[in-house]
Parts: sequence; structure tokens; C-alpha cells
Amino acid sequence: MYFFKKAIWVVPVFSLGLTACGGDDANTTASVPGNTNSLPLPGAPVLAQPTVGALTGDAYPVTFSWSSAANATGYTLCRKDASQDDNCAKQGETTTNTSLTLPLSLDTPADYFVLAKNSSGSTASTEIAVSIPKPEMPVLATPQVGAFNVSSRFYPVTFSWDSAEYATHYTLCREDGSEDDDCQFLLETEANNTSLTVNLNLDEPANYFVLASNSTGKTASGKQALSPAPGATNLSIGVGSLENGYYPVNFTWQVADHATGYTLCRKNDALDDDCEKLGETIDTTSLTLSLGPLKNHLAEFFVLAENSTDKTPSGYESLTSSDLTTLITYIKASDTSTGDQFGYSVSLSGDGNTLAVGGIKEDSNADRSNDTGENNSGAVYVYHFANNRWSEGAIIKASNAGASDEFGYSVSLSGDGNTLAVGARYEDSNADRSNDTAESDSGAVYVYRFDGSNWTQQAFIKASNAGAGDQFGTSVSVSGDGNTLAVGARYEDSNADGSNDTGETDSGAVYVYRSDGSNWTQQAFIKASNAGASDYFGWAVSLSGDGNTLAVGANGEDSNADGSSASGESNSGAVYVYRFAIGRWSEEAFIKASNAGASDQFGWAVSLSSNGNTLAVGANGEDSNADGSNDTGESDSGAVYVYRFASGRWSEEAFIKALNAGAGDQFGWAVSLSSNGNTLAVGARSEKSNDTGINGNGTDNSVGSRGAAYVYRFDFNKWSQEAYIKPKYNTHTGDYLFGHSVSMAGNGNTLAVGARYEDSGATGINGDGNIGGGGDTGAVYIY
Repeated sequence: MYFFKKAIWVVPVFSLGLTACGGDDANTTASVPGNTNSLPLPGAPVLAQPTVGALTGDAYPVTFSWSSAANATGYTLCRKDASQDDNCAKQGETTTNTSLTLPLSLDTPADYFVLAKNSSGSTASTEIAVSIPKPEMPVLATPQVGAFNVSSRFYPVTFSWDSAEYATHYTLCREDGSEDDDCQFLLETEANNTSLTVNLNLDEPANYFVLASNSTGKTASGKQALSPAPGATNLSIGVGSLENGYYPVNFTWQVADHATGYTLCRKNDALDDDCEKLGETIDTTSLTLSLGPLKNHLAEFFVLAENSTDKTPSGYESLTSSDLTTLITYIKASDTSTGDQFGYSVSLSGDGNTLAVGGIKEDSNADRSNDTGENNSGAVYVYHFANNRWSEGAIIKASNAGASDEFGYSVSLSGDGNTLAVGARYEDSNADRSNDTAESDSGAVYVYRFDGSNWTQQAFIKASNAGAGDQFGTSVSVSGDGNTLAVGARYEDSNADGSNDTGETDSGAVYVYRSDGSNWTQQAFIKASNAGASDYFGWAVSLSGDGNTLAVGANGEDSNADGSSASGESNSGAVYVYRFAIGRWSEEAFIKASNAGASDQFGWAVSLSSNGNTLAVGANGEDSNADGSNDTGESDSGAVYVYRFASGRWSEEAFIKALNAGAGDQFGWAVSLSSNGNTLAVGARSEKSNDTGINGNGTDNSVGSRGAAYVYRFDFNKWSQEAYIKPKYNTHTGDYLFGHSVSMAGNGNTLAVGARYEDSGATGINGDGNIGGGGDTGAVYIY
């Protein structure tokens, strides 16, 4: 702020006369007249308001500027001081310049003026009082509240603000109208520091601000409110009734004192506040979500009550076993019919949002105009997950549907769910389709693409050497990108080099196809390097995500564990791994079970991770007991083997037995890995417990081949069983063969399980599984 005082200082110019005196005889006067050539007094300069710069060191640069004064030959900048001549304590002088910049401490206000000078005298400008400007307003950031100190009962709170121009110090205040400047003093700091940490109990809401001060005045920042830490709340979880095709999970909690918002969390130690955020609210104390039982069967949920000061968690709550069972999605064919075996095959897309289900005994004709027009021709049902629920998207029939073709015997979806391959192992046409019944049970594969609205057949594929009984389409696998297809023909008869089409009966073969987006072309015809009769090479196939790694199961291969005897262990089984590089497929590994035994059928099921470096192999006829201590303790209990590829070789990582392994369970009938290879689903279609849901009692063995599925996770360098999975309903007493097919979504959090002999008469999605009248209709369950 500047202060002006008007004053004119005039210095007079005198003319002097001198008289010279002689002796008595004479009186002589000499006169020295005034200087007739002297200048007029200078005009008065006009001093502008000085500008004060930023503090530099201990002083402010202050610039004084003034107008040029007529007749002036120089200027003196003065600080008013009555003890000095002309009241001028000289600060600086110039001749022609009309500005000066001086470093001034400005500790106390002072008046300044300019003297315009010449030989006749000087004329002063008006005075201007100069002092440090009032500080600019500091900007106070949101305070950062540290962890509550239990022993001191305080929160460490850090206040930070932007530097305020011209401030010489700052005061941190709690707002209090009874105090000067509304400031209840907390702490003070010099201008070179713009943050303070203070211990506060925050037992009452309060506003906080900063005063920037100097000798001229004070300027307050805006205010920041802090409240007491929110009180705790109590969380409750309940599963509602079926609504819009799914069961809603309702989370409710009490209002927490001082809370301004809430976050619903699933506990995850790897995240801030251990919170995987599921939803946030401000004004409400409830959230409703759609949750899958597999991802959430071990989950702990809690609510964070929040305000600007802190977050207070509720206690942990979990879904009950009854809740988890309710949340299982139960899917039946919309046209349920006795004996259709809906669920014989299943495939989930990588994203877990598309499901394909094979019903191999479905009887309608190609256009579905006659429900019994083609007995056992088969059908595939496609479902999509959106808006919290599953819904049927399509029923697909072969364009040339024929009786007993078993269209849907195998199914495989791409990662995005937009490419679908379907095997029909008993389709009868010859290689060029010139005769629909020329090669009985030669088999065929159909490829479909989804455009966002409709499924359209893109290709009908026959083996280039189609032969009667080859069962081309026994197994199919589509790569993650949907542009590579592997097809197994387990009963193909040629020898190892393909030079003799009937040289090795039922030795089996695999065919690989590539797509350019529109057309499918055969890239490779693959035979086992040691092809032998009844090896069934191609019984199971699995492609990596990029389609450049292929695993093939040959469950009838006969060599012993080290391969030293080609017929040492009949039907022990083997797996072959191939890589595509430099334009060709090459065998990378020939894998035998480390404990290979006759009829173990190692290779019955195979599954590769997306990167092609983890492999799971099912051997449903393996005979050891649960801990593997007795190789023949539980006949046909089954086992799964996991292998990893590293440093150029495949190594066995795990030998997995069901914790409740029992004779005849056929654990390993189906296997499916997540994309990263760290989650594994296993089907044991003949397991005999009568349990329902997840992680029940698996030891009763009270029913026939009811079936079970198991989920394993790889963590801390070992595989551990995480979930023991049973059907949603156990009303019907017959064999379900639950676990005949399994498919794990890419993220490892969604699982589909097929039960080809399930007997209820329900239809559609989440119907009543207790309804009878549907022998071997089949069902699929989503976890």
C-alpha cells in the first residue's frame, strides 16, 4: 500500500553585492551582481508508485520511477529524514535516468521522494510512503492425516500450502471466532517453510487455515475442514430372490458417525487399505451386486466409512455356504428333452462372458422345424453374460444335420468369444462332400463367427484324407485370437509318416488350420513320431493363445515311463507338444507320466496356458491313493500332472490327486487352465459324494457317479486345492456325471461344469432343479 504526501521544497537563489573600501581619501564600491546566466529552478518531477519485487536474500528490489523534470541536470532519490539537509537521506543519484532500483529491507514503512536539481537549486517531488505489500493469499492443500497413534490418541496431520508473495511468516490456525483474526494459534513458521505437521485429536469437526503475515498485514488462506474419524459400521450380507435372471447379493450397513461416504470392499492384502473396491456410495448405506460363487467363496467383505480425516473399516463378513450354492447359475437347454445330454461339452471364452454347450443327442433337424427330425444329430447352445446375468444367444444346428452325427461332441471358443468351432465326430460325408454318406463316421468340424448380433457359419471342414470311422472332430481347439484351429481324429489309421492310410489302425492324427479372417486353410497334418495302432493320438488337443504351441493327448499310447519299451505299459498314454516356428510345426516334447501305469490313460485330457508354457494333463485311469503313497491303492481314481516349460525343456511341476480320491472317481476326465496357467479346474465325473455347492463334505460316497470338480491355485511355488465343487441340486438319485466337461475362464474366476446325465425337467436359466421328468437331459453350472 502506498501513501502520498504533497510537499514542494524551493531553494532560493540570492544576488550578492560587494563594496571595496580604500583609505580616507577614497570610498570605492565593487558590486558583484547576481549571475545573469543562471538556470530557472527545475520543474517538479512526478514520482510513480514504486514496484516491489520478490524477496531476494534479505531485501526486496524496489524500483522507483519518475517523470523527467524541466531544467533538471540530475536527480537524487531520498528517504525522508528531518535530520538531513533538505530532509533527504540520499538513496541514490542519477543524471539523466529517471528510475532507480534499490534493495530495501522494508522492515518499517518510510517516505520517499525525488529531488530534481540544477545549478540554481532543486525541486522535490511529492512523497510516497513505501512499505512491504500485504501478503498474497496462500492456497492451503487438503490436509494429510496420518495413522492414529493409539498411545498418544492423536493423529499427525500435515498442512501444506503454496508460498505467498511478501509473507515473512505463516501461522497455522484452527478457526475460532472468539480469537483475533478468528485464529486459535497452533504453530508458526518462517516464510521459507510451507508445511507444518501438528498432532490433533480431531474429536470435533473444525476448520483450519493459514495466515500469511508481514509488517504490513495478514492474509488468510481458504479453510479446510477436518472431522473426527468416522465411526465403525456393521456390514450384513444377504442373497435375494431370483430377479431378472440372477440372484442379487445385497450388502447393507449402518450409518457411521461423521462419515461422508462409504466404500464396499473385498479384502485383498495387495491393495491399499486391503480393499478391492466393489462400489462406493455417499448418501446410501446399501449396494446390490451380482457375484460369482467361485471368485467369492473364500472372500471377506467389509465397508470403509470415510471422511477427509480417515477411513474406518467394518468387521469382515463372508457369504455362507447356502449363499454360495444359491449363486450357482444353473443352465438347462431351453428345449430340454430326455436323453439330449446337454453339457456333454462346454467352452468358456477367455473373458468368461460367452459360453458354448454341446447337447450331442438333441434330435431336431437342421432348421429346427421338426424336434425329432434327426435323431441324435446334436446341437450347440450359446450363452452371453451381460447386465449381471446369463441369457441364451443362439441354438446352432449343423447346416447338414444328420441322424447320429453328434454335432457338439467337442466345442471351443476364442478368447473374445466371437469364434466357435464345433466337432461332429459321426458326420458321414466324404472329403469333398460330394456324397453325404460316403464315409460313415468320418467326422466334420464347423466354424462360426459372431458379428455382435448373429452367429454365421464360416467354414465346414473335412479331413483331407477323410476315412470311415476316423471321427475327425473328436477334439477341437481354437487359439485365443480365433485364427488357428486344431482338430483331432482319434481313429485315423495312417502310419507315422502318412505313407500308408491304413498302416496303423486307430493310431490317430491331428490337423491344423489357419484363417486369414475369411477362409480356413489346412496348414499341417500331424502324426505321432512313434505312431502305433490304437494309440488314439488326437483324443485331446489344446492350442496356446497365439496358436503356435499345440499339445496332443494319445491316451492309448503303450510305452513305459522312460519310453525304453514301446509296449511296456499298455494304454498308459502320452502327450506330445509341438511348436510352430520358421514356417513349420516341430515336435518339441514327448511326455510320459513319471509313474506311467497300464490303462492310466495319461493324455485323456490336455490344457495349455495362453503363453503355451504350462500344460495340464489328465490321466483318469491312474490308480494311486490320495497322497500317492500306494500306486494301486484306488483303482481308476485318476490324477492330473502339471508341467512347465523353462530353459528350453518341459519339467513336471506337480502330481495332483483329489484330497478325497476314491476308486473309480476318474479324476482328470477333464482339465482346464486359466490364461496365466496358475488356476486349474479338474473334472472327476464319477466321484460319489451327495454334497451340493462349494467345499462341502466329500467323504460320504453315498451315491453313484454323481461327479465333482476341483479347483487348484498355484501360489508360493506350489499347487493347492482351493475348491471342491458339486452341483447345485442333489434331488435326483441317478448318475449326473458332473465334471464330464469343465472350462475355466481366462482370469481363473469363472468356471463352467457340464453334467451330461443330470435328470431334472427344468428349462432355461436358473429354473427349479428339483423338477423331475427329464432323464439324462443334462445341465451346465456356472461358478
